[in-house]
Amino acid sequence: MNGQPPELTASTPQPWTLRHWGLTRFSLVVFSLCGLLFASMEVSATQPLAALNRFLFWQTQALCAWLSFYTVSRLSPAKNVMRLPPWLWQCLLGSLLYAAPAYAADLYWSLDPMPKTLLGYVRGWLTEWQQAALPVSLAWLLANLPWLIELNTPRPFSPSAAPPGAGPTEAAPSSDTKSRLPPEQTIDPLDGALIRRIPPQLRSGLIHVQSELQYLDLQASNGRALILGSLSEVERQFHEQGLRVHRSHFVFDQGVRRLVRKSKAWVCELSNGEQIPVSRRRAAAARERYGALRPQ
Repeated sequence: MNGQPPELTASTPQPWTLRHWGLTRFSLVVFSLCGLLFASMEVSATQPLAALNRFLFWQTQALCAWLSFYTVSRLSPAKNVMRLPPWLWQCLLGSLLYAAPAYAADLYWSLDPMPKTLLGYVRGWLTEWQQAALPVSLAWLLANLPWLIELNTPRPFSPSAAPPGAGPTEAAPSSDTKSRLPPEQTIDPLDGALIRRIPPQLRSGLIHVQSELQYLDLQASNGRALILGSLSEVERQFHEQGLRVHRSHFVFDQGVRRLVRKSKAWVCELSNGEQIPVSRRRAAAARERYGALRPQ
């Protein structure tokens, strides 16, 4: 490859937000709090239960709801099903999946009469779905709210806000530079659906992508953005420009400074000082792509 890697600006530490918890953890907390709320409200349907059983019932319902929505979002995080936004079809499918264990819990705690036929079970399941679809969907949307607020909104880094001594840094060359992008080259915005979702001002300076269920947190030399997508899409689109080093992380060659040994694991150090974990399964590929390793 001709040309040097582009100059990368050190990123400013981002203020703490609910997104720092991660969507998986935050959504579990939201559903657990919803379970506590319903348990404390003494809903008429669960009034026959003792206080402890009522608590266990609603926490079971909350856990089943969270698992259902989490499963649906993991199965197909980036696909547009029936031309619906992902959170909408996740609400439809997640609530439908949740209704089955929710109805089973009603039967276990004797809150509903035991059906005598298979058709009775199906009717009970669909009735449970009609009753539960709205509240559990609202809980899922509430859990996604911090991510939805920032969706498709680029957040530029402010050089004036950078910490003292943090100036421009340059990505150190690796042993394999053939896939680096030259400074004057930008990624073709028409090359695939994923690239069209990436804000144009970030395309030529991407250094790291982290996935959280159906969201991709893009980090570039000049800013960040949150878009819908999966890391598999990133890997297919940019396999020549970078490497998937972890189940949730993809790094771009132009942003990699070096690999660092920490205890028994490897981390990928970026040009802005951030350290990205490298999974054991992908460590060999990372060593081959990024050359000599320096212990820490």
